[in-house]
Amino acid sequence: MIGSPDEDRLTPALWGTAAILTLGGFLSMFTSTVVTVALGTIAAGFRAPLGTAQWIVTGYLLALAAMVPVSGWASRSADRVPCPARRRGKSPSVTTRWIGVAWCSP
Repeated sequence: MIGSPDEDRLTPALWGTAAILTLGGFLSMFTSTVVTVALGTIAAGFRAPLGTAQWIVTGYLLALAAMVPVSGWASRSADRVPCPARRRGKSPSVTTRWIGVAWCSP
Protein backbone atom coordinates (compact mmCIF):
# COMPACT_ATOMS: atom_id res chain seq x y z
CA MET A 1 0.00 0.00 0.00
CA ILE A 2 1.43 3.35 -1.03
CA GLY A 3 1.82 5.81 1.81
CA SER A 4 1.85 3.23 4.56
CA PRO A 5 3.62 4.23 7.79
CA ASP A 6 6.50 1.82 7.11
CA GLU A 7 7.29 3.45 3.76
CA ASP A 8 7.23 6.97 5.23
CA ARG A 9 9.82 6.19 7.90
CA LEU A 10 13.39 7.31 7.40
CA THR A 11 15.88 4.48 7.45
CA PRO A 12 18.86 4.48 9.84
CA ALA A 13 21.18 4.66 6.82
CA LEU A 14 19.49 7.86 5.67
CA TRP A 15 19.79 9.35 9.17
CA GLY A 16 23.49 8.45 9.21
CA THR A 17 24.05 10.05 5.82
CA ALA A 18 22.23 13.20 6.93
CA ALA A 19 24.30 13.35 10.13
CA ILE A 20 27.59 13.01 8.25
CA LEU A 21 26.62 15.67 5.69
CA THR A 22 25.47 18.03 8.42
CA LEU A 23 28.64 17.49 10.41
CA GLY A 24 30.81 18.08 7.34
CA GLY A 25 28.99 21.32 6.51
CA PHE A 26 29.30 22.47 10.11
CA LEU A 27 33.03 21.74 10.15
CA SER A 28 33.59 23.72 6.95
CA MET A 29 31.79 26.75 8.32
CA PHE A 30 33.41 26.38 11.74
CA THR A 31 36.99 26.23 10.48
CA SER A 32 36.54 29.12 8.06
CA THR A 33 35.01 31.17 10.88
CA VAL A 34 37.96 30.34 13.16
CA VAL A 35 40.45 31.49 10.52
CA THR A 36 38.48 34.68 9.88
CA VAL A 37 38.15 35.54 13.58
CA ALA A 38 41.86 34.85 14.16
CA LEU A 39 42.88 37.13 11.30
CA GLY A 40 43.89 40.02 13.59
CA THR A 41 46.02 37.72 15.73
CA ILE A 42 47.60 36.17 12.64
CA ALA A 43 48.45 39.61 11.27
CA ALA A 44 49.99 40.66 14.59
CA GLY A 45 51.94 37.42 14.88
CA PHE A 46 53.52 37.85 11.46
CA ARG A 47 53.78 41.66 11.86
CA ALA A 48 51.94 42.02 8.56
CA PRO A 49 49.34 44.59 7.56
CA LEU A 50 45.76 43.37 7.67
CA GLY A 51 45.43 43.52 3.88
CA THR A 52 48.36 41.14 3.49
CA ALA A 53 47.08 38.79 6.18
CA GLN A 54 43.72 38.56 4.43
CA TRP A 55 45.46 36.53 1.73
CA ILE A 56 45.84 33.79 4.35
CA VAL A 57 42.07 33.51 4.62
CA THR A 58 41.70 33.66 0.84
CA GLY A 59 44.25 30.88 0.38
CA TYR A 60 42.63 28.76 3.07
CA LEU A 61 39.16 29.10 1.56
CA LEU A 62 40.48 28.37 -1.96
CA ALA A 63 42.20 25.23 -0.66
CA LEU A 64 38.98 24.23 1.08
CA ALA A 65 37.00 24.75 -2.13
CA ALA A 66 39.55 22.77 -4.15
CA MET A 67 39.14 19.81 -1.79
CA VAL A 68 35.40 19.45 -2.53
CA PRO A 69 35.81 17.63 -5.87
CA VAL A 70 38.86 15.75 -4.56
CA SER A 71 36.91 14.42 -1.58
CA GLY A 72 34.08 13.34 -3.90
CA TRP A 73 36.56 11.42 -6.04
CA ALA A 74 38.19 9.89 -2.95
CA SER A 75 34.81 8.86 -1.59
CA ARG A 76 33.88 7.09 -4.82
CA SER A 77 37.29 5.43 -4.97
CA ALA A 78 37.05 4.32 -1.34
CA ASP A 79 33.77 2.54 -2.06
CA ARG A 80 35.77 -0.10 -3.91
CA VAL A 81 37.88 -0.81 -0.79
CA PRO A 82 36.20 -2.54 2.16
CA CYS A 83 36.21 -0.34 5.26
CA PRO A 84 34.90 -1.71 8.59
CA ALA A 85 34.36 1.82 9.95
CA ARG A 86 31.91 2.62 7.14
CA ARG A 87 29.77 -0.39 8.05
CA ARG A 88 29.47 0.94 11.59
CA GLY A 89 28.24 4.28 10.23
CA LYS A 90 31.43 6.24 10.90
CA SER A 91 33.04 8.15 8.09
CA PRO A 92 36.85 7.97 8.13
CA SER A 93 37.12 11.36 6.41
CA VAL A 94 34.94 13.13 8.98
CA THR A 95 36.86 11.47 11.81
CA THR A 96 40.15 12.56 10.28
CA ARG A 97 38.84 16.11 9.89
CA TRP A 98 37.81 16.24 13.57
CA ILE A 99 41.25 15.01 14.60
CA GLY A 100 42.87 17.70 12.43
CA VAL A 101 40.68 20.46 13.85
CA ALA A 102 41.39 19.33 17.41
CA TRP A 103 45.11 19.10 16.72
CA CYS A 104 45.23 22.67 15.33
CA SER A 105 43.23 24.13 18.22
CA PRO A 106 45.22 25.96 20.89
